[in-house]
Amino acid sequence: MVFPEIIPRRGSGSSPHAESEVPPQGTRAGDLGTQRKSEAKLRISAIIVGFNEANLLDDCLTGINFCDEIIYVDLGSEDGSIEIAERHRADVRHHARVPFGEYIVAELYRETRNEWILFLDPDEYLDGPLVQELKRGFGRVQQSKTVGVVSGRWQFYFKGKALRGTPWGGTRPRRFLAHRDRFVFTAEVHRGRTLRDGFDETLLVGEGIIHHFWADSWRQLIAKHLRYLKAEGGARFRRGDRISLGGVIASVPPLISQTYRRYWDRRDGLQGALLSLLWVSYKTLSLLDLWRFQARQHRADKRR
Repeated sequence: MVFPEIIPRRGSGSSPHAESEVPPQGTRAGDLGTQRKSEAKLRISAIIVGFNEANLLDDCLTGINFCDEIIYVDLGSEDGSIEIAERHRADVRHHARVPFGEYIVAELYRETRNEWILFLDPDEYLDGPLVQELKRGFGRVQQSKTVGVVSGRWQFYFKGKALRGTPWGGTRPRRFLAHRDRFVFTAEVHRGRTLRDGFDETLLVGEGIIHHFWADSWRQLIAKHLRYLKAEGGARFRRGDRISLGGVIASVPPLISQTYRRYWDRRDGLQGALLSLLWVSYKTLSLLDLWRFQARQHRADKRR
């Protein structure tokens, strides 16, 4: 089954990084809002979870105004995020603060009006070409009995600049639209969303991109990763990962070599080198957290 500008693929394998396309100045999602308002809505329910990201939320919501249901879950914002969501006529809900949005999506996905669920963070938006690709192919996605998730090309930005190298550079597939009965939503960090056996992943391959305005400062970026680290060990353990302390130590040299040999791009300069160092540090600390969680679990099992 091949759709125009869409490639179906089985499973969740990664793809080589492609050269990213940075949107020209003035082509943010907000600039496309007026022309989209009059278009028919698609039978898609969007879930957005936010906390004090008003500076990005407007573009995010404008980019998905083709959805006939938008649920915005606010975690206690004090920066006008709620007012922005109300202006977009989103169904605004309030929730106690949680470390990341996976918790909320896992709670809500069964309550949505539609079977197809779109999930983004407030610092992401779908550009015009990607929305048009989705609209052209969505009817056939709906009719398919095997498509479980749709992916688009994902571009990271740090301090407003598109990353070319580093493990986050270039473009890669990002799952953003899933059928709730063919896809698993869990509260686990990073790898908690998986395609059910027997269903396909479909990749949009046109010019459109999911733009991810990842972080505006080193402080913000490090704070994000420290928050993720608190959940990494348990998440990895529940996925079946196991490691020894020697394994953690032995993993560091090849990780450094792979990171700088495979992902280095001179255009990212010193900032790119430091981001790659952050990646190595995060991966190492996440393995160490797995080892610690594993040891605690072993001690708990012995006491039973």
